[in-house]
Amino acid sequence: MIGLDLDRVRKGKGRTHLTAPGAGAGEVRTLCGQTLPAGSYEVVAEEADCSICLRRQKDPALVSGAYFTGDAGSRLLELSLEQARQRREERATAKPATPPAPKKPAAPPAPPPEPKLPARIGELETGGLKKFSENVFLAPGGAIVRMDGDRVVEVVYEGKVQAERTRFGLRMRFGDLVADYSIEGLQANYHLDR
Repeated sequence: MIGLDLDRVRKGKGRTHLTAPGAGAGEVRTLCGQTLPAGSYEVVAEEADCSICLRRQKDPALVSGAYFTGDAGSRLLELSLEQARQRREERATAKPATPPAPKKPAAPPAPPPEPKLPARIGELETGGLKKFSENVFLAPGGAIVRMDGDRVVEVVYEGKVQAERTRFGLRMRFGDLVADYSIEGLQANYHLDR
């Protein structure tokens, strides 16, 4: 662990072990699990050569456990507090990250273009009309025309309807929609008023 020093102890001319700081004052427990009674070991400066102690010194949980077992837990807490203060200071002095730019909402997809209407569908001239459904058309003035194939079967208009006789037949006005009926065989022609 960073900042944690371990004492090196050796019993007689045997291997050098690692233990929590404070060795020499009494009984110690090495990282490899041996308990050495006071006076049976010496603190040395040479590198540890116990393979188990060397492997276990890389495990932070075992090292911190050794600190608490060896009554050096207060030192471990001090080191933890120092590291926490240092990290907090580093965050405070670090340049704050720029918040990401807000994402613009995606534009809704463009509606598909309306299919071009033919100039005429049977009795109905479609110039200026809007297709409402497969067989229903809407005049700008509000007249609704329903078709059955090539024939107009219904005209709905909420307003005044005007009918007049012409020399060619009968003319009916549904707002801006005009229906001309011919005398010859009752032929009809529906169109917007020109």
